[in-house]
Amino acid sequence: MIFSTNSLRAVSVSGLAGVLLLTACGGSYDPFDGIAKGFAEGISCGLTNCKESAELSPGEIAIDVNVTQKMNGISVTATLHKSLNVFTAVRLSQTDGITVSLNGRNIPLSDISQGERLKFSGLLTDASTQALANIQFQRGNEYFPASVTLPAPFSILSPSGPVNLNRSAGKLRVQLSRDVSNGVYISLSLQCRRTDGSSFTDVTDFNPRLDNDAYRIDTAELDLLLNERSRTKNNQKPETAAVANCDIDMDWTNYVRGNVSNALNKYSSVRGQYAVTQRVYYDARA
Repeated sequence: MIFSTNSLRAVSVSGLAGVLLLTACGGSYDPFDGIAKGFAEGISCGLTNCKESAELSPGEIAIDVNVTQKMNGISVTATLHKSLNVFTAVRLSQTDGITVSLNGRNIPLSDISQGERLKFSGLLTDASTQALANIQFQRGNEYFPASVTLPAPFSILSPSGPVNLNRSAGKLRVQLSRDVSNGVYISLSLQCRRTDGSSFTDVTDFNPRLDNDAYRIDTAELDLLLNERSRTKNNQKPETAAVANCDIDMDWTNYVRGNVSNALNKYSSVRGQYAVTQRVYYDARA
């Protein structure tokens, strides 16, 4: 299925700052990942430069596609941007298209950028293991392919069930059923309360630390991130109250990189991901 209407959001100011800061610090950070995340989370065409994809040559167009399997569901997000130019969002023109298929089954894509033709997503029920995803950017009769094989399944060995995590615990160690060190991060879905009774929701990422045969989440780092996200959701007001507690769905995500046509921009990114969810009840006061 070709979908040629809607969605890629450009990088937000805070997201861009994070990309530049982490890149400058020289840590184990991939700036391409940061830019892709920025476009996925960022601002709309109303606040940045926007171009139609038809105005750009294929070599200027970078595609960012994530194909994620969680339990029996496959989700897809797809965006476009202009090379490494984080200030230029790219609308998918009516003359262009993006298709995604999994083991030969098309995944219908829908615009989720409120009519801006900037970001697309799709869902498919599929329980197959290490499925092959094929992605194509189409312009007229020309096709520019990309592909990725999804990672093998894994599970959380310990701790089992929901976790009560106090800040004073210092750390949470999590053991997984197989090695995911080739690429791992945690996507956090947050429902948090502040000490003044106000609340916020958010989705952000966290990088765990390898700790012998397990991964470690340091509560001091987690608390710092939660309060940072809290201030961001409260327009960076300095009087924002501290985070008191959060219900957190942690999606432990293993990812692999796919292959993209050399005719598209070299800063394209196609990733296959497998994720498992762990519920954590975090208390910053205990």
